Amino acid sequence: MEIFREYFIEHKQPSSLIQAAKIYNFVNEKDMERRKKKLYDALKILLKASPLDIISALYLYKTFEFSSTEYHRENDIELENGMVYNLFADMVLESNSQIFILYPSPFFIKKWVDDHRFSNKETVIVLHSNAEKELIKFHYEEGSYSPNKIDNIKFFDDESSYNLQDLYTNNSLILLFHRHRIFQNQNKKWTDYLPTNTKFEVFAMLAGRESDESVLPYPQTGTDKKCWPIRLF
Repeated sequence: MEIFREYFIEHKQPSSLIQAAKIYNFVNEKDMERRKKKLYDALKILLKASPLDIISALYLYKTFEFSSTEYHRENDIELENGMVYNLFADMVLESNSQIFILYPSPFFIKKWVDDHRFSNKETVIVLHSNAEKELIKFHYEEGSYSPNKIDNIKFFDDESSYNLQDLYTNNSLILLFHRHRIFQNQNKKWTDYLPTNTKFEVFAMLAGRESDESVLPYPQTGTDKKCWPIRLF
């Protein structure tokens, strides 16, 4: 994704991007020059799309490598943009809390920004990488890709220096897609992303493997802390 950030934001040309690109795992082609040619052809096609469309295409790629192990990404877009979105939207419309959305898909972000019911809702969105964050911000702030504004949204990413606990306000309303996050940081349980000293409500999408590993440190529907975990198998 970094290669696209450099093209759109730093205005580097495809030819120079090819020279610095990590192409050893790009397509099943042994010859280096043929690899470069296929990557260059792919770039010429992709760079005609919008930044958000490119991120969406990368998100749909079925496999990714983490710690030398290949994982298959589950496609939960229909569920996330359907049932999960509607349930959380109902909570948002009934609340005056600040909104926190952690690790959403680009498809969820597009639907959220397009939903004018939330155009005045103060929202914090946390993403995996700086490249993803910068590309999404550029998509909406550049002016020609989308008519929608994101003045009410603040973006953060896990590669920047920030403390999630410092972002939370009292009475936060949180949507956590920990199912997207679990392979990036396997040492963190989903409860580690929740506020420690403030009142909050959280709606969390979890991986099935977390069913026996995550134990809430407080009642599921307490006075100050309310949790609605959804575990997907």
